[in-house]
Amino acid sequence: MTEWHEYIWKMRPEHLAFVMLIACLIPTFFTLGIPIPPGYLSTDYFNSVESIPTGGIVVIGANIYDIGGYHGHRDLWGTQFYHWVRKGLKIICVVLDTTSQIAFIDVFRRYGLEKGYGGTYEYGKDFMITPFIPGEETAMARFAADIWGTCAGRDWYGTSLTELPLMANIRSFADVHLTTFKAYSGTHIEMAIRQWSSANFPNVKLVATHAFEDLAYAYGTRVMGTISGTRGNAEYAYMVRAKYGLPFTNEEVIKIEGRVTEGLLMWIAIAVGFVHLQIERQRRAAPKVKEEARA
Repeated sequence: MTEWHEYIWKMRPEHLAFVMLIACLIPTFFTLGIPIPPGYLSTDYFNSVESIPTGGIVVIGANIYDIGGYHGHRDLWGTQFYHWVRKGLKIICVVLDTTSQIAFIDVFRRYGLEKGYGGTYEYGKDFMITPFIPGEETAMARFAADIWGTCAGRDWYGTSLTELPLMANIRSFADVHLTTFKAYSGTHIEMAIRQWSSANFPNVKLVATHAFEDLAYAYGTRVMGTISGTRGNAEYAYMVRAKYGLPFTNEEVIKIEGRVTEGLLMWIAIAVGFVHLQIERQRRAAPKVKEEARA
């Protein structure tokens, strides 16, 4: 009678490869809920956000130019904003190019965060978008020191800041708790480290979405967490989903779950092979033991 492990052992390589391929495609259609162990970079980012009290102020600057690049990371934007909203943080969106306001508006509406789109956040009360502020690092320095003056007293829509309840007690980064930055170039994170971190404002925690190599020299002192690459995106999304149960599936999570599933299957195959070899060794050793016993 053929043992169960022999069926697996006798599978042709192409058949086994096909089974592995099908199994690894499963996360493409639905998530398996396999735990993704978060690294310390993503964990630091998550914990930095969690440490901000309800009602705390987040400033996010964007200099992305290519909105297509934003769409490539839409899930990450959605997860970050969702986290801030669920924490009850107030959000100031700083437009440092001529197009990023589109991304800010889109993320609030696409992920149902704004009132009228299924969410709870109200413009002017819970979040606002600045006018276009040219000048890159110079603009960032001016904005940090004097928010009202740099905005010429108005938001993106031309509304006076005096009419926005959110801005009543906010004048500079002395009133801000968390900052982050989106850019088309890794060199821009250095601008944020110089201008938007605890280097100038001890009360501010700067978090990033850049590769660790871009900011390693400032990590743990001025940068208090970063979401680095596909793996970092998945880890952060996984932590936020685990805490709040996000109603949408993150693309990066699916990719990492696929890799985890593949790795799990490989370990299972190794384990089954090991069990089969042990059984075979015992089977082959059995006749020798009987012969020795007879002798």
